[in-house]
Amino acid sequence: MSAKLIFGFLLLPCIPAAGQMKVLSNPKASSDIQLIKDADTFFGTAQTVLNFDELKPNTIVNSVYKKNGVIFESTNKDKSVIIREYQFSGGMGKKNSIGNAKPGYEGKLNISFPENNVSSVGFLLCHAIPNGTIVEVYGKDEKLLAHLVTTATGAVFCGVKSKAPISKLIISPVKKIDKDIAVDNFAFSVLTR
Repeated sequence: MSAKLIFGFLLLPCIPAAGQMKVLSNPKASSDIQLIKDADTFFGTAQTVLNFDELKPNTIVNSVYKKNGVIFESTNKDKSVIIREYQFSGGMGKKNSIGNAKPGYEGKLNISFPENNVSSVGFLLCHAIPNGTIVEVYGKDEKLLAHLVTTATGAVFCGVKSKAPISKLIISPVKKIDKDIAVDNFAFSVLTR
């Protein structure tokens, strides 16, 4: 494994981890959500898979994939989410990942599905730390469907399936534990009628 210095950040390769997320108890959350544990099967069967490799580093991706049914947004001042040249190791991910522009990789990522018709979503988080990243899954009318937290170190697959349509994800680093996040291989499928 080798380290890479990009944009002033030392980026170390990630090794995929198993048993990577858990559902936190939350009385406001729905019980209609299931964790997806097999990343390879999920990525192989998802209707839409974005690995961000067709875009150049530093490209702002906020609305680039709107035609595919997804919008990325940062909660930081400039709201920019950009392509970073970074490859997850261990066979996970490709050449590029996405993260917040300023400050680099820090802050929350809002990922929304304007059609409110997503049934399952999965992605890779890099350099996760147990309890260091929270993923909130929302349905129609901002209803919280699930509240997840990382349980492993390294590259973590986060995948969920829901009976209710998924409209938004919020990926939040827990600043006291792990202040930054990067996402790669973002995939989802829509509800069938």
